[in-house]
Amino acid sequence: MLIKHTNYNNAGELLAPLPADLNACQPGIGGTPTTEPGYYHRFRFEGKTKAERLAKIRKFFSRMNDVPGYSTLQLKPYEIEVGSHYRAGMDIVYVIEAPGAR
Repeated sequence: MLIKHTNYNNAGELLAPLPADLNACQPGIGGTPTTEPGYYHRFRFEGKTKAERLAKIRKFFSRMNDVPGYSTLQLKPYEIEVGSHYRAGMDIVYVIEAPGAR
C-alpha cells in the first residue's frame, strides 16, 4: 500500500515517513506489495505457523530485492492472542526511490 511521496532533506538524504502518515495507512493482510518508485510503502502479512511466516518473508525479500531503489525502513513482527484466537505476522515499511531522486 502506498503511504506518500518520498521526502529528502537539503543534503539529499532520504527522510523517514512521519508517524502520522504511517498511522493513517493501515493496509489489509496479504496481497501483492506495491512497487511504484518515489513512494514510501507498507505491506502486512500473516501466517499460522512460524515456518509459514518465514516462507512469506523470504518470498517478499526475494521479490523486492529485484526492484531498483528498494530499501526496508521498518520490519516489525507482531503477535496477537485474545483467548483462543491467535494471529501473527509481519508489518513492513519500505521505500522505492525514484531513479535520480538524490
